[in-house]
Amino acid sequence: MLAGLLAVFVSLCAQAKLATNGDVPYVIEFDHTNIQVEADGQSTLTREVMIRVNNDQGREAQSVQSLSFNSRAQKFRILKAETLNGPPGKQIASPVPKGDIEIKEVGEMSQAFDSLKSAGLSFPKVGVGSRIHMKYELKNVEVAIKGFWSSGFSLAGENIEDFRLRVQSKLPLYYNVRDLEGRLTHDVMTKSGVTVLEIKSKSPLFTVAVQEEAPFFRPDRVPSVSMSSLPDWSRYGSGLIPQHEALLAKPLPALLQEIKKRAETAKTSVERVQQVAAGIAQEFRYFGDWRRRHGGYLPRGLNEIAESRYGDCKDLAMVATAIFRSLGYRSNLAWVFRGELAPAAGAYEYPVDTAFNHAISRVEADGKVYFVDATNPVAYAQGVYADIADRPTFVLYADGGKLERTPPLNPSDAVFNSHLAYEFQPDGSMLASGTFGLAGRQAIGLTARAFYSPVEAVNYDIVRSVANNGKVLESMVGDFDRGSRIVKDVSIPVKLRLAESGLTTSAGIGYPLFRDDAVGRLLVDTKDRISDLYIETPSTTKTKVDLLNVRKVGRVSLDCSFNTDYIEASRKVSEIKNGVSVEDTVIVKKAILSTTTLQSPEFAKFQSSLRTCFNRAALILEKR
Repeated sequence: MLAGLLAVFVSLCAQAKLATNGDVPYVIEFDHTNIQVEADGQSTLTREVMIRVNNDQGREAQSVQSLSFNSRAQKFRILKAETLNGPPGKQIASPVPKGDIEIKEVGEMSQAFDSLKSAGLSFPKVGVGSRIHMKYELKNVEVAIKGFWSSGFSLAGENIEDFRLRVQSKLPLYYNVRDLEGRLTHDVMTKSGVTVLEIKSKSPLFTVAVQEEAPFFRPDRVPSVSMSSLPDWSRYGSGLIPQHEALLAKPLPALLQEIKKRAETAKTSVERVQQVAAGIAQEFRYFGDWRRRHGGYLPRGLNEIAESRYGDCKDLAMVATAIFRSLGYRSNLAWVFRGELAPAAGAYEYPVDTAFNHAISRVEADGKVYFVDATNPVAYAQGVYADIADRPTFVLYADGGKLERTPPLNPSDAVFNSHLAYEFQPDGSMLASGTFGLAGRQAIGLTARAFYSPVEAVNYDIVRSVANNGKVLESMVGDFDRGSRIVKDVSIPVKLRLAESGLTTSAGIGYPLFRDDAVGRLLVDTKDRISDLYIETPSTTKTKVDLLNVRKVGRVSLDCSFNTDYIEASRKVSEIKNGVSVEDTVIVKKAILSTTTLQSPEFAKFQSSLRTCFNRAALILEKR
């Protein structure tokens, strides 16, 4: 019995670490890839992988493998697919039957774009300890940019014991290996006009943290590689830009003319930009990001897009750019990587297709530059969307492409502001009334939700947010603009009655002062932490609570203030007429904190003070 208790105690107190064989459901014993690049940019990739199943979770996850490819631009074939069981040297192979290899269409069907297909392989006789052996070939027969080749990848979230990559290129080869912790080796040589690059792992590549809260690795820390046949961005896309310009030179179809006319009624440039984005969202269905067409990245023509009433990101960016030009604004298509986190900075040293997955429109209007993503369901031109902010973007100017950068996120561009008054009731419930405000980027989600969802569903979400998951007995939510695709600042009146009125203490009513937002995330355990910390995108939160018909018990000041490079936070508790007021401000300046920062003595001191102020404090009140 004692041994069992000790085992539990040891496991709960285990230190954070990088995953090892025993920590993960499966391990990739080896991942070997060979790429041959031809002088015209066509290439052939051959990859062989061996996966060892460690437990039942791994068996469920790896028994079926799915491999996607472009059936127009690529030729795909399985070279080997089998399950191996038994000890090394005596393994029995069970091949995947041909009938268990299913090739099917993926995504939405459309004649306008290349067909994406998926090969599903169901491996037989997979159990704990089995090895899944797979080898396939993928040949690119239609290149997106003639005479150009590039590739890039990141090893985030991988558990690989032996990694090898060999590239043999008849085109010039420029590469960047980002490996801060020195876990890869790379060698390059050129012979008879062929450049050979070999990259190998020096030790197992386990890039998953275990036994720590909210594990996260910033992109720069994860081993990644980019390879290109061009030394810089000056010639990248030169063959595509004239084709884009030819498409943009066509007259606007009637549908696009209607969107233009609605935009012309707006008084300011920012309103016109919003009207164009809202009009596209209203008239066109977003088909999906970065769909290939004829093997390349060229959008469809304006008439074809208008006729179908749908498009991928390139199509909708083409529509937006054409309308903006017709309004007299300088506008061009731009490529960007869409996602919460952009690739590591070094990924853009050389031109690489994988550095982009999305098309937007760059607009210059009345001295201001806008980056408009017409694929969003609502229009926000006051700033930039978080999923395309502060990252390189390749702008397809008529006289040549140029690598620029989208604007960073500012805390003042995303503001949550609430002011509520609480009244403790004799029956133990609590009345709350006041305003719930969202400004800038903070209003994007509510605008989309209010436009698409029933009033009752939206009101429910607002009430739950105000109540902080407390039990709501009655509620009222005031009206606001629910039928517009254009993002506007909102201040919504709310009133509700909560079943609980705070904490019960021997000294009186207790009102907890802890926060579970960015402040709470900064209070993670940092002892022996090996990964970084993602807080949230830069934002400003202001909350004011007036507790009515009560007075504060005790004289200890609960005021506090912090100002660091990554967050600014303050609290002020003051007496007001007939009550007590608690006013908090939290400004997130930086989304990611490095392990170095988290383990510094300065952060430990800051965290201790932050915990005392926000997570170990409560107001003790007595009724007046």
